[in-house]
Amino acid sequence: MSDDSRTLLSGSDSPNLGRIFLACCCVVAVVLSASLLVPASASLGSSPVHSLLVFGEGTGDGAGGRLGALDPTPSTTVGQSVADGENPYRSLGTEVHFTVRSSSPSYWRTGAYGTYTGDRWTQTDDSRPYDGDVSPDARGERVSYSVTLNQSATALPTVWRPNTVSVSGVSPSLRVTDGRAVVAETTLPEGTSYVGESSVQTRDPEVLRTAGTDYPDGVESRYATLPDDASPRVARLTEDITANASTPYEKAVAIERWLESNKEYSLSASHDDDGGTVVEEFVFDMDEGYCEYFASSMAVMLRSQDVPARYVVGYSTGERTGPNTYTVRNMNAHAWVEVYFPDTGWVRFDPTPGQDRIDSERRAYEQREQGTYDAAGANDTATPEPTSATPNGSESTDDATTPDGSERTRTADEEVSSDGERTASETTAPPSVTFATNRTPAPGATVEVTVTRGDEPVSGRVVTFNGRPVGTTDAEGRVVGEVPYAETLTVELADSDGDGRTSLRASAGGRPPTGGATGDAAYAVRSPTISQVTDNDSASYELETNATLSVVVDPVTGSEVLLVATVDGVPVRDATVTVDGDAAGRTNDRGRVSVTLPSDPGEVAVNVSRGPVRGSETLSLPELNVSVERSLPLSLPFTSATVRTTLGDENATGVPVRMNGRTVGTTGPDGTATVSLPFSRTATVAVERYGQSRSTTVSGMLVNGLALLGVGLAGLVAVGGGAYRRGLTPRTLVLALVRGVPRLFDRFLATLLSGASVADAALDRFRGLRRRVGAVVRGVVARTHSLTEVRAILLAWATDRYADARERGRRIRRRTVGTPGGEDAGVRDGDPDARTVRECWDEFRERVSVPKQASRTPGELAAHAVEVDRLPVGPVRTLRDGFREVEYGGRSPADRSAEMEAATREIREALADREEEAAQTGREGPNGGDGA
Repeated sequence: MSDDSRTLLSGSDSPNLGRIFLACCCVVAVVLSASLLVPASASLGSSPVHSLLVFGEGTGDGAGGRLGALDPTPSTTVGQSVADGENPYRSLGTEVHFTVRSSSPSYWRTGAYGTYTGDRWTQTDDSRPYDGDVSPDARGERVSYSVTLNQSATALPTVWRPNTVSVSGVSPSLRVTDGRAVVAETTLPEGTSYVGESSVQTRDPEVLRTAGTDYPDGVESRYATLPDDASPRVARLTEDITANASTPYEKAVAIERWLESNKEYSLSASHDDDGGTVVEEFVFDMDEGYCEYFASSMAVMLRSQDVPARYVVGYSTGERTGPNTYTVRNMNAHAWVEVYFPDTGWVRFDPTPGQDRIDSERRAYEQREQGTYDAAGANDTATPEPTSATPNGSESTDDATTPDGSERTRTADEEVSSDGERTASETTAPPSVTFATNRTPAPGATVEVTVTRGDEPVSGRVVTFNGRPVGTTDAEGRVVGEVPYAETLTVELADSDGDGRTSLRASAGGRPPTGGATGDAAYAVRSPTISQVTDNDSASYELETNATLSVVVDPVTGSEVLLVATVDGVPVRDATVTVDGDAAGRTNDRGRVSVTLPSDPGEVAVNVSRGPVRGSETLSLPELNVSVERSLPLSLPFTSATVRTTLGDENATGVPVRMNGRTVGTTGPDGTATVSLPFSRTATVAVERYGQSRSTTVSGMLVNGLALLGVGLAGLVAVGGGAYRRGLTPRTLVLALVRGVPRLFDRFLATLLSGASVADAALDRFRGLRRRVGAVVRGVVARTHSLTEVRAILLAWATDRYADARERGRRIRRRTVGTPGGEDAGVRDGDPDARTVRECWDEFRERVSVPKQASRTPGELAAHAVEVDRLPVGPVRTLRDGFREVEYGGRSPADRSAEMEAATREIREALADREEEAAQTGREGPNGGDGA
């Protein structure tokens, strides 16, 4: 018999304390290691953690390195072969690289290359530490966005042109390249999130068309040059393509459209490495290519015309997967071109056929992911359409066509009748002088006038514009002059020998006049010139005087904006500009002027005028507003609140928030910032941006806190009064608390261990069921059991389960409420004459025929006792469950249990009956003992 003082944890058949402690330590270590793995990887950069991540490796100097556009290398080839390493710009992989929340779709830029060598683009090593502002001089519409990386990266995708970047959770060392890309000195791990703000430049055609060519020296010397061995064929072809373009903007549009129209999009394209340049081969010998070919070709073609351009990599918009949410995948890696315009900066052009590229991405996604691909913002900032032009660059006219659309030439044999119909003239003689202009005259425009008499040029004659000499015609009868700012332009030969002064008026579009035409003059529109034929030595043109005002950036209060004034596409020079009637400046030779807007929100009138040329624009300046949303119904100190800022109807992002004079945060992409209310009676929340200051006050915090504290104290007083009436003193309450905490912990531990007991019991039941099912199956297969016997076995098993459930129910009732009198009386726990749990269990173990019991669980011992030793099921389970309660901490092994003693007695009596029966039949009992 075992000693009563032996505890559960020290028994030979019980769990060892040291092993339990070691197992717990292992579990804690595994949990801590998993939770610290990601933060550790962030700090280690290229630590062994990164060696566990599998990426598609590049060639090191190829198109993009380890993760393509997320890790752009200092040098990138054009049209890299897949065999040399994965080329991200020709990949259709659907793995997610990052997700973006942004108020507007855009391209996500990661790098820019400025030097072209013939087969690759390179960028310099010049960079500076990020000091909180990437582009301090950037102007344009501000857009905020938040990015979460799904892959590790060294370059942070941003919208051009980035201003600020803030990485959450960590403080990596960021740098800004000379191409204004934001990069990290160490690899940022998967899961990194950051918030960015950018200024998006204008793409207004009028602004870009009038930008001029006054490039900074550093821009022109670096971005408008080509290698010495650059192909002259590319330059000659580009000259032909841009022959009708008179500005860098029109050249960029012409090249972009030529590439889109003459080359097909294909990811299977490749070039021959035969010593020629990639661009030359693509332009002249290839029919198709992908973004690298298109972007490189456009950049080189622009540079051949002295237009600064650079090669840029990053990602297209990606898939719209929610409101303002975009999922950007490997297949969205892309290359495009940025062109430089004075006063505006670098503007994106994308010559790759957009729809073909999007269709290939959609097909790849839907084939691999079995989903629907929603291409978002494919043309989010498409290049503006320029004014249609005739082959030599002059604007086309509406009335130079017949009703079926074919070109029609008006001749001197046609007149305009009073109702606008053309009629044949029977008496008009051919005119003696023809004035032809290379474009529609407009105030401030430089036009070339060609004067002919019949078919012969008129040379050596002085030509005047509105009576002011502009030059003498050359041998071809040509003279160049600037159109004055007037309502009508009269072009005249100064020494005219004719007496007539018939004036034929042609509107800006080349349309025929609605009246005033006589038989003394007729007109003709001969593409590509606008011609007037007259029998005297002058011709007159009605000029457009309505000027157009364009604003380069979104107007906000207190900001300086760039205004561009044009009339019929020509800059209005030296014009007076007023803002709400006050003089604000004069336009320069490109029709531009910077003005400062008022600090008060509302509508403001901007006017420009020079002589009869006038234009106006009403700008709406939105109002800045701030509000505070509480997290609780009451304002309480130290609780959180959400500050929301709006500018008109839109969220105001990047606005510093001050509380009681101290900066507490900055609004994010959704225009909100979370703050903590201070311990004070009131809190004044103030914001200041765009020359406006707004504030709101959160009051009553201390009053609400004191009221809440008073309610709590009143409750404590009420509880204390009730306890006092019941004779409970503070000392007794403290003692009860001291005793209650350990009991509560014991109860928690008992509950935890009871759960383990239940799991152990369930496992034992499963093992037993498995053995029974296996025995029945084997019996059926061996034909030792008939189907009738199988049915009987299943019925017996179900009956046994039902009896077991009833027995458990009776034990639970006896333990909780007991049963006064009846069959359960006198066997409840706590009987001082009953044997202990340990004594009952030790006697049971002596009756079980398992040789090495220390390695067996109570459930296994009980199963063996029932199935092998054929001990009665009910008593065996009572002993098993009672000992499990001891084993898992629910009770002490020294507790006395009348229930377990009764179960032991039943087993003893069953064995005695079996031995007596064996003695009568001459057989020995199962244990070879006397059953005592």
